[in-house]
Amino acid sequence: MSEEKIKIRERISYGLGDFAQNGMFTFISSYLMFFLTDAAKIHLGAAGLILLLGRVADALVSPLVGGRMDQKQRGQGKCRPYMRFFILPECVLLMLVFMSPAFSDGQRILYLGLVYILYSITYAIVSVAYSTLMSLLTRNEKERLKLNLFKNIGAAAGGMLVTAVTMKIVNLFSVDLRKGFFAAASIYAAVFFLAGMTCVRNTKERVIPVQPQKLSYIQSFKVTRKSRAWLVLCFINFLEMFYYTMRAQGVMYYSKYYLRQEWVGAILLATTQFVTLAVAFIMPWLSSKIGNRGCVRLGNLIWCTALAGNFFSGRNLKGVLFFGLLSSIGWAAATGILFVMISETIDFSEQITGYRLDGFITSTVVFLMKLGTASAGAVSSTTLALGGYVADGPVTKGIETSIRLNYIGIPLALSLAVILLTGLYPVKQPGKEMSGEIEERRHRD
Repeated sequence: MSEEKIKIRERISYGLGDFAQNGMFTFISSYLMFFLTDAAKIHLGAAGLILLLGRVADALVSPLVGGRMDQKQRGQGKCRPYMRFFILPECVLLMLVFMSPAFSDGQRILYLGLVYILYSITYAIVSVAYSTLMSLLTRNEKERLKLNLFKNIGAAAGGMLVTAVTMKIVNLFSVDLRKGFFAAASIYAAVFFLAGMTCVRNTKERVIPVQPQKLSYIQSFKVTRKSRAWLVLCFINFLEMFYYTMRAQGVMYYSKYYLRQEWVGAILLATTQFVTLAVAFIMPWLSSKIGNRGCVRLGNLIWCTALAGNFFSGRNLKGVLFFGLLSSIGWAAATGILFVMISETIDFSEQITGYRLDGFITSTVVFLMKLGTASAGAVSSTTLALGGYVADGPVTKGIETSIRLNYIGIPLALSLAVILLTGLYPVKQPGKEMSGEIEERRHRD
């Protein structure tokens, strides 16, 4: 295991990568559906279809990129060349997604659908490359925990920027929401491009595979399926992204149509990012005490408790804000150690098989995460449609019920399923239990 220590400049630069990627993810997941229905004035069914197609494209591209990275390593590494080439198209397309030209309804739907699919493809390429990067920077567990801290700080900062500033920019153009969202997207595109390029320039891939990676996709799957940790991690992250996206998409509807106080939405969104930043500093300590699996379980228990409290609070603003804060703590604890878990799963697979499939293993986990996001978009819009939602229309009991299902009910049920799944994750504590499972696997093989 390499004991090389990573300098502070590289850690900060690595964190800037997730400042960009999570900033864009937060902007899209929190505001795109609202932009489509309330700014671009697209029918709810069409908006749901656009979200679904884009997220399915994102999900399908992810494993293809991961497998390709394993098969061909360039002079500058597996990941950084992909980030360098695709970060600019990704940022340009982000702007175009939030531009609603003065076309006919059908033409506007076609334009937004096409642009969002193209954006989703570039986002998939860059996010898979960035997500894989940690496992290639170092094999040292302590260094990974430090990198993960900076990653979480960067992610939280990107999300905080978006949630704190977006509606302020949009409100400067209150007579035309479309112009406001395009202005916000243009600013973010420039900032996130600079951050992404800084990450590419100042990081170094040090981990070299033991042998050349020439496996096909099917062979890669046969290798990785030997690891129960990988299988369980895929399903956990599918469910966590499903319920988080449903809640994030539901914030603006919940505050505007259920609470009747739209300003609350910006506070709830910003709270998650501030809390994620604060919790990031205790994640290395928490992981050392209860293990990565314990962090996921504890975080989801807190999340479930918060959502139950949110339900019983009704329209009580103090209760809504308190349990919104508590749910943010739960989310941060449940997901704050994810990429360390992916890295240890990659190490585990390499020791069993001799193949280091950084790209394939990371991208399959990311694929399930993206699929969870896509499913959330489809389920959210369907739930609203079944409730009778119409943008700026009268709010009926059916609409209120559908909004609360998206924001509270369905996320709570899915989180309970994650708690059950954590019991199947075999690595209780990094190191000892992992090495034991490796020896057991080798003995059986």
